[in-house]
Amino acid sequence: MDMFDRAFQQARGILESSSDNHTKLFNLLQVSSYFWSVALSEHAVAQRGDAVSSGPFEGLKFPVSEVEGCLLPRILGCYEAELHEKLEDILKTKYDCIINIGCGEGYYAVGLARRLPEATVYAHDINIKAQEKCANLSELNGVRERVIVGGEFSGENFRKFSGKRTLVLCDIEGGELNLLRPDLYPELKQFDIVVELHDFIKAGTSHEVIERFRETHDIELVENNLFRKPLVPDWMKSMHDLTLLLAVCEFRPGPTPWAIMRAR
Repeated sequence: MDMFDRAFQQARGILESSSDNHTKLFNLLQVSSYFWSVALSEHAVAQRGDAVSSGPFEGLKFPVSEVEGCLLPRILGCYEAELHEKLEDILKTKYDCIINIGCGEGYYAVGLARRLPEATVYAHDINIKAQEKCANLSELNGVRERVIVGGEFSGENFRKFSGKRTLVLCDIEGGELNLLRPDLYPELKQFDIVVELHDFIKAGTSHEVIERFRETHDIELVENNLFRKPLVPDWMKSMHDLTLLLAVCEFRPGPTPWAIMRAR
């Protein structure tokens, strides 16, 4: 079944559901937007290749087969653009280790390994397919020997990095409250931490995490910003506004701010 057949099948299921008309319309919008975004991604890759074209990971090879989630913002280099300036500042630090918890297909793990050739990246994900994709992506980009791929990351493992210059990059869909516990894992007080916060999953997550590290870290909260049309390349700027919006859309179900926490 090709992509359009799947789209039409899902749309048919929505129309035949017992949901009210407003819900049906919203669900149809989600389905059509997602599949149009995928089609646009495939077109862009066919025309321009599968390397990231701008941003902190420019040049990263990122094939369609390895993607988890939205592809086009990654290829365009505008994925999570609100973090770019902060990442460039963070990358001035010569880390020994980067712990990427919730690595997915390896966009950040491999991208950071390319930018920090002296660092070893420990990439963890509970999804076996994500682990395989991360390993494949690191091989494709020539950094396999410095990207150590593993499964679930337990807080007790933080002690292995004690005394090393360490960056923790964490995106675990609400699990940050259970993992980022400096009262249980005091090594965290020494590490720089970049964590995506999921208040829409559990209210108060941002406040709780920030309070835990307020005494040991300088903290900045970075909010999401979807409206990044200036970041699309010139070859896209003549396209319809809706197409441009979908090109940068990351299909987030709710606010996911980032906390940038630098150990003092």
